[in-house]
Amino acid sequence: MSNSIVVNLKIFNRNYKIKVPPEEESFVRKTAEDINNHIADFQKKYRGRDVQDYFALTMIARMTTAKPELASNDDEVIEELERIGKLIN
Repeated sequence: MSNSIVVNLKIFNRNYKIKVPPEEESFVRKTAEDINNHIADFQKKYRGRDVQDYFALTMIARMTTAKPELASNDDEVIEELERIGKLIN
């Protein structure tokens, strides 16, 4: 990722800095926005839950509606989650 840029994201009132290729910036920002929208929806639907519950529900919802080619290949899904985890660290 030598040509990476740092993107500042706010997800569920927490700030994250991740490095991404410039061509992925808009996708990453849109993904963060979608995650925040999902969390807000779950907050309305399931009031009084723990922050981690909202995040887990959001991730489950997003992963089960992933592209069919990703959902059909567990190894690719795990690989993508690991890549995202590395970006956050």
